[in-house]
Amino acid sequence: MSKKKTTALGAGVLSAALAGGVMFAPAALSQEENSAFGISASGLINIPATPYAEGDASESLVGTEVPELAEATVLNAEASENYAHADVANLGVLTGAGPLVEASGTISATCDNGALSSNITTLTIAGNEVPVQNLAPNTTILPEQLGGIAQVTLNKQEGNTVTAVSIELLQGLPGLSDIAGQTIDIASATCTEAAQEEQPPPDNGGGDGGDNGGDNGGDNGGDNGGDDGAGDGGDQAGPDGAAPTPTPQPGHLDVTG
Repeated sequence: MSKKKTTALGAGVLSAALAGGVMFAPAALSQEENSAFGISASGLINIPATPYAEGDASESLVGTEVPELAEATVLNAEASENYAHADVANLGVLTGAGPLVEASGTISATCDNGALSSNITTLTIAGNEVPVQNLAPNTTILPEQLGGIAQVTLNKQEGNTVTAVSIELLQGLPGLSDIAGQTIDIASATCTEAAQEEQPPPDNGGGDGGDNGGDNGGDNGGDNGGDDGAGDGGDQAGPDGAAPTPTPQPGHLDVTG
């Protein structure tokens, strides 16, 4: 596709969008913790996330089209606890003079317990097939054929969100530079990671042993000390029953019998 033809394509898409009444004020998409959508656009042209599922739900849409901007035969979105998934079949984006981005199979995005991934069956950009196997996160493509009109990011990952295909229009359309920053996102999923349960500390049995040791030690020490003190301190009576003669101690008066 030539630069002239691509420029005409971009201008034609915007003209059709404006004439068709699909121009909206820019709006940011705020996704729930577990949610997914098939397609959305933000910027001068705004498409709400469609279909959109959040919390614990699933939504599907068969045969959707925004004239000359985007079309797809089937779009699905589903979400549940710590999980979200979206897929789009037979996609065409910027279709005014032949699709700028086209997928003849399925484009999908999955977030499973915080793990992000995406899958694309086949993808062509400006008529050229793009390798899509083992895509690294945030693979950016700026084809020479687009002449600086658009940038495509595959397997886009930000935080806990993965978007299979993200298209951004650049400063490449003469007289229409105000659309720079316009984005179109295809198949996106957001989810949270399950919280880890706290484990109780191990029980080594040290507490019981300490109690037993303290009790036994105290009891034995007390008993033995008492017995020994009584034996040492007492004197035996004489054979005739007379009182024993005390042993004088320094500082004491002698006691006579």
